[in-house]
Amino acid sequence: MTKQQQTSTVTGTGVAATAVTALALLLLSACGTESGSGSGVDDARSVSGTDDTSLTETLRNAKGINGVKGTVWDIDSVTVDGKKTTPVDGARMRVDPDGTFRSSPDCNLRTAGEVTVKGDTLDVGDDQGMSTLKLCPDEERPFADAFDKVFSGKLTARTETVPGRSDPKTDAKDPKTDAKDPKTDAKDPKDPKTDAQDAATDTKRVTLTAPGGDTIVLTRQTPQPLTGTVWTVDEVVDSVIEHGDTEGSLPAGTEGKASLTLRKGADGAGGTVEGSDGCNTFRGPVKISEATNKITFGPLRTTRKACPKPEMALQERFEKVLKGEIEYELSHNRLKLLAGNGLGVAAGPAA
Repeated sequence: MTKQQQTSTVTGTGVAATAVTALALLLLSACGTESGSGSGVDDARSVSGTDDTSLTETLRNAKGINGVKGTVWDIDSVTVDGKKTTPVDGARMRVDPDGTFRSSPDCNLRTAGEVTVKGDTLDVGDDQGMSTLKLCPDEERPFADAFDKVFSGKLTARTETVPGRSDPKTDAKDPKTDAKDPKTDAKDPKDPKTDAQDAATDTKRVTLTAPGGDTIVLTRQTPQPLTGTVWTVDEVVDSVIEHGDTEGSLPAGTEGKASLTLRKGADGAGGTVEGSDGCNTFRGPVKISEATNKITFGPLRTTRKACPKPEMALQERFEKVLKGEIEYELSHNRLKLLAGNGLGVAAGPAA
């Protein structure tokens, strides 16, 4: 699968657009409309005022959370003239550490022009941005049109602290393993350790308000950490410097069968990896350098059973990738492992 681009112009918005057919840009959303105003969400832990953390860091996350910089936000709702419009699924805004804003209120991905953050104010400039030009379903238009109308000019931001939120598609829990014992799970309100644990799982909600009172409500997703997460491999990657990374589907019949989990050692430097290559299970030592985004794999011990041809093909890919020093890319809830030979695999958190 290759990435192809063409340039066009979106009328009515003054946005120069780029059509990108890469699967990575397929962020779909649909919408419904209801009367009302405000965020419509009642679980905010602070319902007024602005948190002490600067808005710039809240949006950019340049320091990193769980080893991941930048942020991904669910676009919860847009309210225009007192009418609240909500997406059914997949509406997102991404803010890179350098301050680049990307949003997908419908099936297209928009990259905004200059956005200036000062104090508790965002100023979305008139500079031309970029957008993919896919033909989205008609039912997505009301939400996208409302978003485009509000996300412009000067916006005042109100930040709240709310319970953490991961990608709902990757945040499913196993009821057998996630059950809690009421005797052991009770929290001592006086214990600072439990308060710190709650704070670590909290996230931010930002309400952007235009001068006329129209609003956009955003809730930040919590990124998955590199270590301790069960990463399910869902794509193969062939990296060619001249053309960038090309991602493709797994061999037919191997979907959901390959995974890996990285764990840090007690000294913070050494660690282990364990998982399945789609055919056999493996385990071995690793060294993880988050400063250089490198993982060094030691010899892996594996089972040696024979498997059908598709599973064997995926196993061969693992053997070529999980060997020696390789690079990794951790972008919110996506992990890529890239070997020096140009081969790699991509994964998301296990469902």
